[in-house]
Amino acid sequence: MGGSAPLRRALIALSMLLIGAEGLRQIAQGDGCSQPGMQCTIKNNSCLDFNWFRRYSWTPTAPSNMVVTTGIGQNELGRTVVRLHINWTVSVDASILELQGVEITVVERSTQVTRCIQYQFNNTFPSQRNPNGQPWQFYYNNFEVIPGHTYIVTVQHLPRQGGDNSKVQEFTVPWCDEGDMIQTDTCCDLGFCWFPNITIKHQEENLIVEFSSRWNAKEYGVQVKVRDSPDNTFIHVILQEGPPIQRVQVTFPHIGGHIDKECVYNISQLRF
Repeated sequence: MGGSAPLRRALIALSMLLIGAEGLRQIAQGDGCSQPGMQCTIKNNSCLDFNWFRRYSWTPTAPSNMVVTTGIGQNELGRTVVRLHINWTVSVDASILELQGVEITVVERSTQVTRCIQYQFNNTFPSQRNPNGQPWQFYYNNFEVIPGHTYIVTVQHLPRQGGDNSKVQEFTVPWCDEGDMIQTDTCCDLGFCWFPNITIKHQEENLIVEFSSRWNAKEYGVQVKVRDSPDNTFIHVILQEGPPIQRVQVTFPHIGGHIDKECVYNISQLRF
């Protein structure tokens, strides 16, 4: 027997390609590295300071401990970003008399982008422990990083000892849906503060999907999957340069007549 085709529900997925957050970078501000009894200078370099590659008769041992975590703070532009917190402890032994500096290197694993800085100690450590009787501890918190990315962190005591007086740790930054990360401008740049307010309407046999654009995204993908049907249509949208478009409208031809106009649509947000 003949009859009209059954009406079906649809899954509508929306994704976008963002300009994105910056990669690994060094924040051009921060505290000094001096402590009571120790004068210290922070030196930015390109990790190619060959002064430390010559042979030394005596060299310091590796840090006794290193801890890498993340924190949320502002950069020099006033933006709330994710920062690496690198903390290490100097070994309590006589080799501390040979400790002239520290090189902190961070490598972004996916891109191999490398950033590093040096602490240069301007006087000899007065004793194996600080004035409070504790092992000497130092930190550096000014590397800005991206959620979900993995970084290789090296704390190298100087002068070098053939790589045997350093500590290395691989650390993956938590993703934007963990803890307070969603509150950062970094995660907003990645689309987590985007509320597309997706709406749909039927126009004869067409299905029209409309959504709010994101200020730093020019490319979007809109997909309509009709449930219990092989129909799976994807449209790639590229906005033209010019004034921002507040609402973007995408038309799926010859698909609206197969979808129940009264149903509640399952709408999801994705990212490229």
